Formats: sequence, structure tokens, C-alpha cells
Amino acid sequence: MKRNESEVDILSTFVEEMESRGGNRISIRLDIDESMLERINKRNGSKLDLEQLHKYADRCLANEWLEHTLMCVGKYVQLSITTVPFPQ
Repeated sequence: MKRNESEVDILSTFVEEMESRGGNRISIRLDIDESMLERINKRNGSKLDLEQLHKYADRCLANEWLEHTLMCVGKYVQLSITTVPFPQ
């Protein structure tokens, strides 16, 4: 499957958050929600909607670039980045 730049945008948001908070992948949990959508759209000048962002998040989850940290809280809640390599 061809990699989509929005998958990179989601993962980059996690890295930005780790750098800004001085945390690591274990301590940073993010939701794929309106706040992340706004952040990505502002950064890129894009017009993604939440449904599209969730589709890209599904790809990140399927490839194990993101993982759930809590169960029974929702599919896009409290996610963390993993150490699974992103293909070049």
C-alpha cells in the first residue's frame, strides 16, 4: 500500500509532542480528534476532515506505528507511537 503523507502527519504530531513536552513514546498519549485535525490542517494548510484523519489513523494502527494504551475508551483515544519502523 502506498504511504500517504497524512500518515506521516499523524506520526509527526506525536514526535512534536514528545519534543515539546520532553517526554518519550511511553509518556505521550494523544487522541485522533478535532484538536489534532486542526493542528495538522493549520500546519499543512490542508482541509482534511475527521473521517479522513481517522482513515489515516486506521492505517497507522494496522501497520502498528500507533497502538492503543487503554481498552474500552474508544478507537482513537489515548494512542501512543511505537518503535515499528516506517518504510522508506
